[in-house]
Amino acid sequence: MKALVISNRLKKLIGNIELYKERMPFIKGVVVVSPKEMIESLNFEDDYVTFVDEADFISNSMLKSLGIEGFEHASFNFILRSNCIKSKTLSRCLGEEFIMMDDDNLPLSIITPDVFYKKQRYQAYYYQSFKHIVPEIFCSTSYNVSLVKTRDLLKENGINSAYVFSSHMPQLINRNIFIEACSFFDLKQYNYMICDWSLYFNYGLEMYPNKFQIKPAPVICWPMNISSVPGCAKSLVALFENYCPDNYLENGIFSDLSPITATADRKQQLYYQYLQSFNKNKAWLKFYIQIFLGKFASKRLVSALLTWEQSIQSEKNSFVLFLKAYLKSSADPYRVNMKSRRWPTPGKTIQIVGLFDFPSGLGRASYCLFSKLSKLRDRNIKKVNVSGFFNYPGVKSDRKELITDIGDGTVICMLNPPEAQLFLKYCEFTCVQHKKLINYLWYESNTIPEDWEEALKLFDEVWVDNEFIFENIKSVCHKINLPIKIRPIGSLFDKPADMTHFFSKEKVSILNIFNVNSGIIRKNAIGIIDAFSQLPEEVTNKSDLIIKINGKNTATIDELKALSEQVGFTLINELMSDEEISGLINNCDIYISLHRTEGLGLLPLQAMSYGKPVIATGWSGNMSYMTDESAALIDFQIKQDNRSLPTNSSNMVPSDKALFKEKVTYAEPRIDHATKELERLILSKESRIKLGLNAKMRYQSYCDSVDLVWKQLDDCDSC
Repeated sequence: MKALVISNRLKKLIGNIELYKERMPFIKGVVVVSPKEMIESLNFEDDYVTFVDEADFISNSMLKSLGIEGFEHASFNFILRSNCIKSKTLSRCLGEEFIMMDDDNLPLSIITPDVFYKKQRYQAYYYQSFKHIVPEIFCSTSYNVSLVKTRDLLKENGINSAYVFSSHMPQLINRNIFIEACSFFDLKQYNYMICDWSLYFNYGLEMYPNKFQIKPAPVICWPMNISSVPGCAKSLVALFENYCPDNYLENGIFSDLSPITATADRKQQLYYQYLQSFNKNKAWLKFYIQIFLGKFASKRLVSALLTWEQSIQSEKNSFVLFLKAYLKSSADPYRVNMKSRRWPTPGKTIQIVGLFDFPSGLGRASYCLFSKLSKLRDRNIKKVNVSGFFNYPGVKSDRKELITDIGDGTVICMLNPPEAQLFLKYCEFTCVQHKKLINYLWYESNTIPEDWEEALKLFDEVWVDNEFIFENIKSVCHKINLPIKIRPIGSLFDKPADMTHFFSKEKVSILNIFNVNSGIIRKNAIGIIDAFSQLPEEVTNKSDLIIKINGKNTATIDELKALSEQVGFTLINELMSDEEISGLINNCDIYISLHRTEGLGLLPLQAMSYGKPVIATGWSGNMSYMTDESAALIDFQIKQDNRSLPTNSSNMVPSDKALFKEKVTYAEPRIDHATKELERLILSKESRIKLGLNAKMRYQSYCDSVDLVWKQLDDCDSC
């Protein structure tokens, strides 16, 4: 006997192959149906595994001809599975009876054939009763909607005592009975949005009662389903586990256990304890609320409830809390649609959504990513300039471009998640439903804004530039089971304009550039001014500190003007082009950044590319390209309490307020050390030249390493 697996997570599946061989020895091979690109990129060979291209059984043109739209994830799965099972080619490989599995099914112990076929009867393992499926109006995923439609389809054909058989464990399938079941029902009437497991087993129980035996599924799957649905099957003995990463997190039922090596007995024990603590009354309360709202609430009433819950101030009433969360998550048709998306393959067209008109790190990063991806082979790279959708001080842009082409491909949003979510709502759903959505994130803090998590659920993957950002973001990504990958973008700088007139030939110039809307607290311009003001008078007379700002924040600008008169540094507050900004960096003698945290630090990187000595805090994203030899790294103390910030923190701009919350992690650079390094470099031209040369070599080495990453990705045809 063989097994059939439909998989888009081949690495996870292949990691379990040895486990299948050991614990399910009666299975003589696994047939894996997956996108061709994934199969080829895996480069895996084993006689036990037969790979088949998904495109042999389904295509976008086929879906379009069937009129599949909207909740197409479930219909896609049904059409793909049913076409595989009907295929004569696969039938020769699989035989008339085979095991159908998920790619994350884990056998907990040795499994024998009588688990699936006993006393001449197919063992039909159910997950819950259809009568416990909530109405379609409050279904939050396309899978849940497919259960509602399957229940209605079965009832329409006289099958009332029906069960849900998508039990997240392997099931034995008879090919002929499956094809017979698909032919018996009018599936087109329900847009093919059907649960194939439930259709097959309910049909078999009705038409062949002597051939099928119904049983509760002996599987450990999603605890969140059990805690919210009172009708779930609760088998106290588990033979399989449907891997759920939340179970292994800090508050999960298997925290501190390994998914593979943990013993079945230990998992059984912890799962049994969880079932014992299951609150039946609370589950029934949730269920009845769902039924009531679904059966008796009109759309107008649902809208009124949503408005009402926004006005509720109390956070103590558990019923109110549940109702608020449930209404928000379940009654948003846009979010339901977005959760239903499915792409057969990512495709060759890549669209980069970015703030290309913004004079900020985020805007510059969009160009860098576009440049990097444009060098890949066999890719069609497009810019989608969305600058006009968002207000930004000092930026006037009417560019409001949208994702307009229909088909497959990849969309990379170089926006913060809430802004990315807002942009996607402007786009037609048909333009994104078959595309892979990636959110490229920049964030300088470990305090992730509350609205990011919900927005990130719309995406299929997250990209970040370096390990520092990865560590900041990974917790929220792991929480919602969202893949996160490091994709460094390198640099792309404008040709420098001649800006020598801003600098004195008699003095050593020290430059810092920052946007006041990015936050004076994070950028720590006050720390730079303090370090400069503590220089001995004879050193100060030989140097000139220049701080170039952009953006509009009256309180910050007034504060810097007052300090410039008091301390004696040059403050430049005028609009400049990118070429002029590059010219300032190219003409300075020293670039300084005493930041408290940086996602990357493009301007210090640019200074290093010009061979300029850089003084910088030795912490955060800039350490992805800085070393002790290539920059003057300033010592620091790690802080985790915003109350220790300077008194002017009361004037924080919104970005600083978002970053510097209680328990935030940031670096407080040592001002005395910065002063010492400033003095050394001001007084020694030789030291400046040596450090600048090292900086330029390190910059080139960094660029080479970034290029190598993308070459490796291109070679394996991965976007």
